[in-house]
Amino acid sequence: MTPIKDPNMQWGPMRSMTVMPGYWRLLARKGTDGTGTGDVVGPAVAVDNFPVAFEGTTGKLIKVITGAIAALHPLAPAANKLPYFSAEDTAALADLTAFARTILDDANGAAMFATMGATSGTGWVKLPNGKLFQRGTSVGTTTATGDFGMLFPTAFASASAYNVVAWSGDSAVGSGNLLVTQLRSSPWPQAAGFAVHVVSANTGANFANQGVRIDWVAFGDAP
Repeated sequence: MTPIKDPNMQWGPMRSMTVMPGYWRLLARKGTDGTGTGDVVGPAVAVDNFPVAFEGTTGKLIKVITGAIAALHPLAPAANKLPYFSAEDTAALADLTAFARTILDDANGAAMFATMGATSGTGWVKLPNGKLFQRGTSVGTTTATGDFGMLFPTAFASASAYNVVAWSGDSAVGSGNLLVTQLRSSPWPQAAGFAVHVVSANTGANFANQGVRIDWVAFGDAP
């Protein structure tokens, strides 16, 4: 008689094997596939490597998954890709660059703006695309020819890298309304500032040696 190893890991003839009760119950209860304790019954037809789910609450029946998970399953993961649902039961991959991931953890728009490269200060903001927007009010006295120069809060890339619009910020002037035009005469304009020529809109005379308030906005390229 060929000796076999019993559950106690002892070699001996089959007639001397000691069968532990737990092993015997497992052998005794094994019957037709699908009817024994712990057997799982699946669908009649299946696709290799396709995800399944439990059907019911017995823990013994499984079914082919449908819906969202089934839509995601065929997608092939790739670097810098993000899955998304293109319909109720279909999914696709979208680009998700390394840069885009840097803004996903930002708490608000201001934080995202900073991550994208925007900076700002008093009276100015530089956009992520390198454009610079500035605004301000300058108060001072015109020259004998009615000219008035002023500086930006921060410089533009060059003297020709911006456009500026200026106007009189005074609601009332003793000599009447003022006409403000940009001065293009050396040393103006500059990357750091610009100048205006101010005349009386009533008489056309230079508004010379007078106090003025000039409001302005400028937009152009940052350094």
